[in-house]
Amino acid sequence: MTAQEQKSNKKTKRFMIGWKTRHLGVLLFGAILTYGFLELRANWAPMHQWNRAAGDAGVVLVSLAMAIGPLTRLWRGARNSYRGGESSAYGVSF
Repeated sequence: MTAQEQKSNKKTKRFMIGWKTRHLGVLLFGAILTYGFLELRANWAPMHQWNRAAGDAGVVLVSLAMAIGPLTRLWRGARNSYRGGESSAYGVSF
């Protein structure tokens, strides 16, 4: 392994977290978003309140997921933190 590869591996290992931790983080963030939107609509009927809160949280999560792609092109640190040495479903590592 060359010195450049060792330096690159050292940088990426700094941000490595497991897939379970990432999923738990997204789940927690989604629950906090849902609760926040739920509190914003406290005067609505309960059924509409929950439906709208879950929908709004979903839109926020999807828009953040769509922003990750261009972010990795613009900022190298985001690309290196996403690489965890894991491969995707098709066996291709990004």
